[in-house]
Amino acid sequence: MYNWLSREPHTIKQFAWVFFPLLLFDVAWDHFLDRVIDLFGFFAYELPTDIATEFLASDLFGSLLVVPLEEELLFRALPLWLVVRFAPSWALIPTVLLTSIVFGIAHGDLTAILFQGVGGITFSLMYLKCGGMRGAFIKPLLAAAALHSALNGWIELETLIDLGGSM
Repeated sequence: MYNWLSREPHTIKQFAWVFFPLLLFDVAWDHFLDRVIDLFGFFAYELPTDIATEFLASDLFGSLLVVPLEEELLFRALPLWLVVRFAPSWALIPTVLLTSIVFGIAHGDLTAILFQGVGGITFSLMYLKCGGMRGAFIKPLLAAAALHSALNGWIELETLIDLGGSM
């Protein structure tokens, strides 16, 4: 049932073929949602630069290392490890969706579910693909945290570029 996820990457090249497409998907999704929200005004939400300015004001070490590790441990590694080890295989997809929705809610409102919730799905795929499907814990946790950290870094970089242009 989960054939693609069960084939774990064993080389840096194989890892990159998982990591970068998921990162690019997250970035593209965020840009797409920004444009849809700007175009139709679906939600009353803070502008991404407002959110990111607060994000930049936080400790860089925290946003690029500590927070991704904490969030991936709480929202991905523990629930997915438990499901893979002890639950029937059909429980995996609902667990990924539920933890991703909770991850989005933890970041804000409905808009956050659309942004961070979809990110949570890609972080879950990274976790499962990098050994989580066979019940491993540390390697998939670090892989998902690396993807999470890269996305946070991308957001911070974009914000610096946007803020530099508006000053």
